[in-house]
Order: sequence, then structure tokens, then C-alpha cells
Amino acid sequence: MRPFLFAVVLVPSVALAGGQAVVSGASAIYATAAEARAAATPSLEVSDSVVVTILGEEGDVVRVSTTSKDDCLERMDQAYAITGYVARSQLIPRLAKPLVKTFSDGSAIAIDAGAPVLNGQLTDPMLAAAVPKIAAAQTALGVRWSEASLPATNAEEMVCKNGPQTRAELEKSAAEEWQREDEARREELRRNPPPPPPAPVKKVDKRPAPKTDKQKRERELDDEAAAFADLLVGEGSSDYSEGDMSRSPGGNLGSLQSVAYAPACGISGATINGAPAGSNASDVYASYHVGTRGLGDVRATCGLARVAGTLVDHAGGGSMGIGGGRSSGFKAGPLFWPDGKSAGKLVDTVTIHEVPEKVGTMLCVSLNHVAQKVCHRAADATK
Repeated sequence: MRPFLFAVVLVPSVALAGGQAVVSGASAIYATAAEARAAATPSLEVSDSVVVTILGEEGDVVRVSTTSKDDCLERMDQAYAITGYVARSQLIPRLAKPLVKTFSDGSAIAIDAGAPVLNGQLTDPMLAAAVPKIAAAQTALGVRWSEASLPATNAEEMVCKNGPQTRAELEKSAAEEWQREDEARREELRRNPPPPPPAPVKKVDKRPAPKTDKQKRERELDDEAAAFADLLVGEGSSDYSEGDMSRSPGGNLGSLQSVAYAPACGISGATINGAPAGSNASDVYASYHVGTRGLGDVRATCGLARVAGTLVDHAGGGSMGIGGGRSSGFKAGPLFWPDGKSAGKLVDTVTIHEVPEKVGTMLCVSLNHVAQKVCHRAADATK
């Protein structure tokens, strides 16, 4: 008799209720288990995902809440406490425990518990370059996020202001620059001394003498107010007043202040354990050097990396603006699905940048990652 052969496939497990899962899909959360089951798709995308909290399993679907604790990935607006269902197949595996490694070239990685994993690889390319393969046994679908830290380094800190240099070198050059500026200001004052302050003008009080206690008190208050006003405008002050440090000898502290705010250096040709990291130099938040080699600490998705390469000077980045438009507001209260069944509750006042759809006595709005509109009572509208 031929023996039966069983194929064993390792798949991530759902953690106990309370674990946080990553749901793929712009419309992945449904009001019922049947709807979530019917809408399941085989494709998973981290770029279009959101964190939810697992409440329980029901076979191939999972009951979830949109409220969650801190996480390294995008969360729903925490004012909306919605209970719904997602297909188990729409959950992206996550690293179950933090992973920290240091390599012989001084580079290192610190990957959070909760980092997303697709097809056995970390989704952040920089972290994936350091750890090319993640086993299914290292992942889970529901994880309590835990932040990992890079190991301490004995390398000397470097900053970049007019080229890479140690902080001690920068402090020395800044002090020398401040001394040169101070000497130049003093020499300028010797050559062109300021005019002497004008002689004080004796003021004659021509007001009639107060006769009553009330008038005396009013006179005292007026005098105190006038004295305070003179203090504010600096009446009778010299050119070296404390309020005008830029004109006094040694008053310009800009060169010394620049030491505290000196930026980290960028890293050119960044690698982790010899593999190209492809990191952006402007992402480095701390830089070091060991001999002729530079190191830079870089933020990644759900983790940190210490990359090795050449220290380079670089400029900072820009900023983003947020546009306006019509908006609606709602105060805390119960939430409903369009069919009137309970969807959860709103726990704080929110502003929604869309015109709500009126469904019976409810005002319904669209939320990212929720398949159906979520409805407020019309009485809860604030604008």
C-alpha cells in the first residue's frame, strides 16, 4: 500500500484578539461577513492599506475595529470607532518580533515588530536589502507593534556645515569665527563711536495737586503706567542696551548657535552589509565615521537602518501644503451603515471635506478603506 503524502504549508497565524492587523485595499472593511467574503481579492498592496484591531475570527473573515493603538503604519481617523469585517486573505503578514542586526562594516538594522512582509520579503527596500528573506514562521497577521532601536555605536559623531567635520571641530571653528566677528565689531566702534546719549530732560509736572485719596491713587496709577511705557520704548537707553545685542560688542551669537543646529551628513553610495541600500541622503538624521568610512542612521518603514558609505554635505528639503474645499462637521455620537444598522460610534468632533449624502434622517460620508458610506445622525451635524 502506497503511503499518503501530506504537503505542509506554513502560513501566518492571526494573533489573539487585540492584535493589530494591516488590511489591504481602499474598500476592504465591510458591514457584514458575507460582503467581506464576497469582495476578497488575491492582490495585496501595502501602499493602499490601513491598520485595524482584531476582535475575533469567523472562519475566512475577521471581525475588526478601526480604533487602534500607536503603529508604524497608517491608521484610520481615531475619532471613528467602526466595527466591521475583512476577508482574512486581505490581511498583510507582519513581522511578529523585533529584529536587530549589526554587520561587520558597521551598518545595522532595527526592524519593528509589525513591519509588513509580502511574498517573504520586507516591503521597505532598504530593510529588504539587509534581510532578503523572512520566513512565514517569523510573521503573524495580528501583531502588537513594538519599536526597535539601533544598537549603540562607538563611532564619532559627524555633522555637515561647510563639509563633514566632528562636532568638536565645528565648535572650535564657530568659536574662532565668533571671536573674529567680535573683534571686527569692537574695531568698528573704536573707529566710529556712537554719539553720546542726549542729556535727560527734566519734566515739570503741571497737573493740579490731587485733593482726595481717590485722586491721589489715580495719579499714582498714571505715573506707574507712564514709567512702564518709557521702559518699553527704551527712553534714555544707550546704544548698548540689552535689547540690542546685535550692536553691542560680542552680541552676534549666530555662529555659536549654528553648532547646536548643525545637520547630519548625507551618505553617498549607501550600503547595508555590502548590499546597495538606495537610501536618500536627505533622510539621514545622525551621521558618524569610523576611520575613512562614514555611517548614517536612516528612517525606514517600520524600522531604522545604519548605512555605510561616504559622508557628503547636503541641503534640507521643502514642505507640503494642504488645500481647502467644502467641509462638514459632526459631533460625537452613534454611527450607522446606510441600512440603519449600527456601525460603531464617533468618539470626537470631526471635520469631513465632502458634502454628506442624505439617507433618510442620516448624513452619510465616505471614509478611506471602508467599503460602504458611514452615516451620522443629522442632529449631530455641526456645520
